[in-house]
Formats: sequence, C-alpha cells, structure tokens
Amino acid sequence: MLSYKEKAQESMLEGDFSGAINFYTLALKTDSSNSKLLSSRARAYYLNSQGSASSNPSQTQWKKILDDCNSALVADKENYEALYYSALAQAYGYGRLEKGLKALGEAYTKSLARAKSSKQYSLPQDIYLDILKLKQRVRQVSLHTSLNESNPFFNKLVYLLQQEYEKDLQELLSKQITKDCLDYATTKLAVRYNKEVKELVEMFKLKNRGREEEEMQHMSNVEVEHPDFLCDPISFNLFHDPVITPSGQSFEKAWLWQHLSSKDYDPLTRQKLSKDNCYPNLGLKACVDHYLAMGSKLEGG
Repeated sequence: MLSYKEKAQESMLEGDFSGAINFYTLALKTDSSNSKLLSSRARAYYLNSQGSASSNPSQTQWKKILDDCNSALVADKENYEALYYSALAQAYGYGRLEKGLKALGEAYTKSLARAKSSKQYSLPQDIYLDILKLKQRVRQVSLHTSLNESNPFFNKLVYLLQQEYEKDLQELLSKQITKDCLDYATTKLAVRYNKEVKELVEMFKLKNRGREEEEMQHMSNVEVEHPDFLCDPISFNLFHDPVITPSGQSFEKAWLWQHLSSKDYDPLTRQKLSKDNCYPNLGLKACVDHYLAMGSKLEGG
C-alpha cells in the first residue's frame, strides 16, 4: 500500500496537483517538520495555480507557498527547492524584487552544488530562466520609474522599444530550436535592443543640452546593466572569454574551469564534461566586444 508521500508523488507525475496537496498535507500530519514534504507541497501549490485563469497564484496561495518554504528552510537551510519557491513568492507575491532575485541566486548556486540530488528538486536551468525573467522585471520597474521623471516623448519611444524587445524575446523562447541557435539569436536580439536605446539617447542628447542632456545621461546609466544573454550563467558576469560545451551552453572559461577542477560534469546538463570538450565561442565573444565598443562610444560621446 502506497504511503501518503508516494501517493503525492504519483499525483504530481499525473499532473493532479490539487490531489498532491491533499496527500502532502496528510503526510505532514505525522511528519510536520519534514523539509522535503514542505517544499514539495509549496511546489504543488505553485503548479496548481498555473492552471487558473490568471496562471498566477492568488495572494492567499502565495502566503501558503511562502509559509511552507519558510518552515522547510528552518528544518533544512540547504533545501534549494524551498529557497526557489520562496524567492518567487517574495518577488511576485509581495513585490520584493531585489530580495527575490538574491534568493534565486542562492537557490541557483545550491542547485549546482548538489548534483546527485538534482532530480528531486527544481533543475538549475529552471532557476536560471527565472533569474533572467526577474532581472528583466527589475529593469522594467527601474526603467518605468526613470521614464516618469524625464521627457514624455522620450519615455514613449523607449517604452515601445522595450515592448518590441519583450515580444521578440518571447517568440524566440517559444521556438523549438537548438540551444546554440537560441544562444546566438537571443544575444543578437539583446545587442540590437541596446544599440537602439543608446542611439535614441544620442539623438535626444543632440537636441537637449544642459538640464535635459543630464536627464538623458541618467537614462543611459539605467541601461548600463548588461543583457542577461551576454553574461555567464555561473557568475552572472559579462562574458570575457566564453567557451561552449557539447550541449550548446556557453560559460565564462575561468568559472567553468573552476567548476571542472572538482567536478567532471556540465553544471547545467549534468552530462560528462572535460576541458578538452569545450571550445571558444567566437561568435558570442564578438557580440560582447561589439556591445562594449558601443558602450564606450556612448560614454565618450
């Protein structure tokens, strides 16, 4: 006879998240401080909400998710599934974007460090994608705040560029294409978007000297944060010497070499990997160099 935990896991596999919640609740009645049961129920709460009309948890659901995650982390601070869903609740349920982003980074680091247990938790790739989404959200909020303080016409143009970039990015992410093609396409898109914004800033600088020129320079500073797809997925720093693995994922060489000094697998796919299997990503490096060159021209302009 299956235990409540096993019935919950079976329900999760079948996509019956409501049933899974009930079984996890029954299991917790006899093991209330079990960290994995708590984080698994939080995951069930989250996935169950994805089938709703809004595809987003209600405030009550976010509270349940956060409460379970907090209890799970008290029992096991290394439970990165709990940290992951706690971060989502902080960011999207309570509007604490920076706090959520920091927690997602911690969850991502812990997920990479626990390769043998990864099948029981959210995959590092999922956490990394949520980091990219949240960083984009933070930029949107920052951009919106800055736009409200500057020229209305300039605001409108930048906003339209942002909307176009978001639409094109979502179309790319929805396509069934190989990882290396996606990496190249998203990088090219990010470079194009930054180029268009900075050209717009330059155009307004020529027409608005004095006070308005200072405002435009402030807007250029808002865009200084590097595009996610030009950054290493381990360190989140801008690529300097990117290498590509057989899976098509690019990493900063120094960070990947450090990982491979103690591990023999790809940080994201968990496939066997050695330094000899990695090759320079010259196309991505060229995109980064072009991006930096444009930034230098803007600052010196």
